Amino acid sequence: RDQPRSRGLGDVYKRQLREGEQIFFVHGVDGDPLGMLFHSVAASLRFPSSTVRCIEKPKVVAATLEDLAQYYVDRIRERQPEGPYRIFGHSFGALIAHQVALMFEANGQTVAALVLGDFEVTYPPSRSKRAAKNPGDAGRFGVEEWEGGEIESIKLACRRFGSLADGGAFDPDEFRNKVLTNASGPKDRRMRAMYHYMPGYMQRKEWDRLLDLWERNMEYLHTVTVPKFGPKKRETFEPQGMVQGPTLHLRALGSKEFAVAEEINRTYCADYTVAELDGLHYNFLQAPYCD
Repeated sequence: RDQPRSRGLGDVYKRQLREGEQIFFVHGVDGDPLGMLFHSVAASLRFPSSTVRCIEKPKVVAATLEDLAQYYVDRIRERQPEGPYRIFGHSFGALIAHQVALMFEANGQTVAALVLGDFEVTYPPSRSKRAAKNPGDAGRFGVEEWEGGEIESIKLACRRFGSLADGGAFDPDEFRNKVLTNASGPKDRRMRAMYHYMPGYMQRKEWDRLLDLWERNMEYLHTVTVPKFGPKKRETFEPQGMVQGPTLHLRALGSKEFAVAEEINRTYCADYTVAELDGLHYNFLQAPYCD
């Protein structure tokens, strides 16, 4: 389909819902522990909505991404027992949301809308052929080799807050020199990251709490997506099927390093539309872009 051009998310996703229907939002790789990722867009859409956040003790209920998606399917059905379902996954959450949609359809339920927020539904992004050809993509999650939850949570925080502060610009080499190179350990890395990238409105206690939560969630989500041990060990994740319901891929024009997801996702969605939105991968769900 042709790509609709839009100034903001509200232009492309305001649809009439029947009584009892909701939009279900799925967290990104940080697990959205504070439940704030979709706050602005939910208010803008003015529809009933629920946010799926990373569970407190995830390893108890899910050992693989498929297990986690099934767990979320069960939680969604507690709130809305029957379809049609509308599911919105942002960033890494797009991968989870796609799997949730596949499971609903496999069980005879209708997916009325699947929204993929600027991320591919395969993992890891480092296995994309495009990654090797575009050095600038190294500034985004998943393109570089996984370095563990502690370092990855710091990288994500610095990418996110650094990109917002610099209008989308983020220099991964500068980040490594400032934060990682010659650091004596985790405490030193976190202090360096705080000094160079922590927003002025945030206090150290908040910074540490956020990184603690992100570290736990990122380590877990990476591990269940590409387990390294056991009978379900794998190096990559690829969906086993195509979502048949209408799928809308949202592409943030200010974050070109995520553009590869547009073509990758087309392979796994039968009814596929792309909308290009103003803003960055890290803020197009916030005002004013979601108005």
